Amino acid sequence: MDNPSDIQAASFLALLSDADLTQHVAFSTQEPGNHTLDLVITSSDSSLNPNVVRADTRSSDHYPVFSYLNLSPAPPPPPQALTFRRLHSVDHDAFLDDLKCTQLISNPPGSLSALLDSYDSKSSQTP
Repeated sequence: MDNPSDIQAASFLALLSDADLTQHVAFSTQEPGNHTLDLVITSSDSSLNPNVVRADTRSSDHYPVFSYLNLSPAPPPPPQALTFRRLHSVDHDAFLDDLKCTQLISNPPGSLSALLDSYDSKSSQTP
């Protein structure tokens, strides 16, 4: 990654560019050789905006790489109004009598969608 004239590094960088990706490590991550072998890659339009740093110490031939990301919590969903029926307080006999007086029984709609719309409309009007 640290040598753009290397054909494999150039091919990889071209692949990242074609996929609209960005590589953020701009320093050596390996010694001996001073090569960049550890990468942090994000989408080019990402809002993460990583701050990438190398640790001062290493336990092998690689330096640890730390990436601090700009994480923002997702906005909460908008409030929703929910309605419900208290089924235990419904007078079932009166409800059925009210339904019997509607077009649902005497002249039902021909399609299921229209039937459900009519039922919903009539049941919301029933006390």
